Amino acid sequence: MAWIAGLLLMLFILYAIPAFRDYVSSLVVGTSVILISFYFYEKQHKMLAEQIVPLSKIEVLDINLYGPLHPFKMNSTLRNNSHHVVETVDLSIFGFDCPASYAELDHCEMIGESIVTLEGSISPGSTEQYGSSVNFDRMPDIQGKFVWQYQIKTVRSELGAYAPPASLRASQARLSSSPR
Repeated sequence: MAWIAGLLLMLFILYAIPAFRDYVSSLVVGTSVILISFYFYEKQHKMLAEQIVPLSKIEVLDINLYGPLHPFKMNSTLRNNSHHVVETVDLSIFGFDCPASYAELDHCEMIGESIVTLEGSISPGSTEQYGSSVNFDRMPDIQGKFVWQYQIKTVRSELGAYAPPASLRASQARLSSSPR
């Protein structure tokens, strides 16, 4: 009940004192402009971070899914073949229920998809190992054989973190060490 009285008092002050009303209005508009600007800046930053490194520049060297069904454990090794530091990689993991005489995925039923985010910087030309859990929501009992596939979905890089190719670094080293 006290909050209603406080709200009514606030509305009365806003109505009765024009200077206070102007101050509060300016404060609300200024805060709104800052919050909206920050939202669009973050949205643009995320979009740019996802466009710098093409998916083809991330190489999956090794990936294993193991453990009892639900949740699975996953180990993977990724190589960054780009010239930028990679911060996160999103993998889509697809689960299938296949006949016991599994030959091709055409005869399998997709029973789940999970998106796994691998976080941790991968320097240009480096490899990193990751461990993660893979959880398929509402996965039914497997009738045949469980088979899975993965796909790289998104690669986010660190904006401004760029390492030139080795050939360019070598030519820059020659230029910087040449006599003047």
